[in-house]
Amino acid sequence: MDCKVRIKELRERMGMNRREFCEYFQIPYRTVTEWELGHRHAPDYVLRLLEYYVRVEEARDAGDMSLGRNRKGINSAENTNNVDAAKKTTGLIHIYCGDGKGKTTTGMGLCARAAGYGLRVLIYQFMKDNSTSERQVLALSENITLVDGLPQEKFSFQMTAEEKAERKAYYENQLRTVTCRAVDEGYDVLFLDEVIYTIRAGLLEETLLLDFLRNKPAGLEVILSGQGPGQELIELADYVSEIKKVRHPFDKGIRARGGIES
Repeated sequence: MDCKVRIKELRERMGMNRREFCEYFQIPYRTVTEWELGHRHAPDYVLRLLEYYVRVEEARDAGDMSLGRNRKGINSAENTNNVDAAKKTTGLIHIYCGDGKGKTTTGMGLCARAAGYGLRVLIYQFMKDNSTSERQVLALSENITLVDGLPQEKFSFQMTAEEKAERKAYYENQLRTVTCRAVDEGYDVLFLDEVIYTIRAGLLEETLLLDFLRNKPAGLEVILSGQGPGQELIELADYVSEIKKVRHPFDKGIRARGGIES
């Protein structure tokens, strides 16, 4: 059965309008709307879970309490072990920092997890071109949007004063553009890769990022990565994970390897 037909049928079997259905199952309203309009396809496992919960509800209404569940919904305290019990309802802020390898890798992994769950993810990478290998795989997901940056990049210490001024104006415009898009288009997750390093390098005003984070939509999850976050950023974040370098092959002269570091 077509996804949009299946979702509508499940909702109608619950006797709910779209808003009620979204609130009950704690799925973003925009997501269900796009499913029902056929603009996106719900993952099969999500459809199977919804089918199961609807059947359980129908059994409860028929008097078979052995299959019943609390009317408070699938996220009630009595159902904390359900697969859907961890459905995101509040958007938190993550920081992955430190001098060790794995900050971007961790952020991209979280984006892949979110997309696999049916959340819509927007990714922008500061100070990187568009060639990193993980982009090739993530771009295959209909739930992930990758915003391109400049086709060629260089480290900040390689830039002239004029180039730094140009990059600063560019990155600040990109931050405004990407964050506005995340809000206007109702994304669930926003990953700003290396945004913290860009601030540290003097190529982005920290106040722009702080203002956005303080005023972002309540449901938007934001992931930030890069070395050297300021104290105000740390205080705003809900997760702060520092990846410490104990050993790195670069110290032995082994440069970045395709598929591992790039």
